[in-house]
Amino acid sequence: FWSWLLNDALGQAEELCFADPAEITCAGGRNYADVAREQNRYTDDGVLYGCGCTEGILADWACAVDADSFSISLFIGTAPGTGMMAAFTSWPILIMWLFGAGAVDLGDDVKQKWIKYSLTAFQIFYGLFLINTVCVWEVFHFIVVVLFIICMIVHYVTVMITIGIDTFAGKLIACSLTVGSVAIVVGYFWPVGSDWWSLHVFWLAECTGLMVGFCIAPILMIVPHDFAVGDSTAWSWVLCCTQAKTWFKT
Repeated sequence: FWSWLLNDALGQAEELCFADPAEITCAGGRNYADVAREQNRYTDDGVLYGCGCTEGILADWACAVDADSFSISLFIGTAPGTGMMAAFTSWPILIMWLFGAGAVDLGDDVKQKWIKYSLTAFQIFYGLFLINTVCVWEVFHFIVVVLFIICMIVHYVTVMITIGIDTFAGKLIACSLTVGSVAIVVGYFWPVGSDWWSLHVFWLAECTGLMVGFCIAPILMIVPHDFAVGDSTAWSWVLCCTQAKTWFKT
């Protein structure tokens, strides 16, 4: 929807897209020239134009350009798209730091060190994911995506073990990681096809995985501390939530 709104409905595609439709390959075997005609993508001189991998406000919604299917990586392959991704995810990542490793006295506790180091590694690889977009360096982009997902999982699993799986926080993390992991695996291995679902299932799976991953810390910010951790004695991570909420109110 946002790609259609920003590129076509608001007319930005004509200003920002310059690719030759004959040189663009669409997922599902569609001819991009046909796509351009359907969307009335003509210049003032009557010449068809296309949106390449890095062109437009967001990547083209009507064609998965030079890919097997749509994905978050494809949509944010443009400069504004990368900026949007960084802007919208900066807040949940900040909360992960504020209510996690960034506010915990590490001491010599091994689990707390894992919380810090896994989140640090996630931050590095997530940054590399934004820097090396799929349109620029596809292989390295795929590698850092896998690495930042692994680091996020390790981080939250360590938090879950530290707090206790029987607490609300522990159960929330377990359910979120299960839903997100299953979604991404299903989306990745779904057979490639030309129908709408086959072209969008991986994108939907990525959206689900990132949504549940980034929502954990904000949810724990909202729920009462005692409800989140019960009588757990290893609750330093969630204690930061309580302290931070008090800080925000002052």
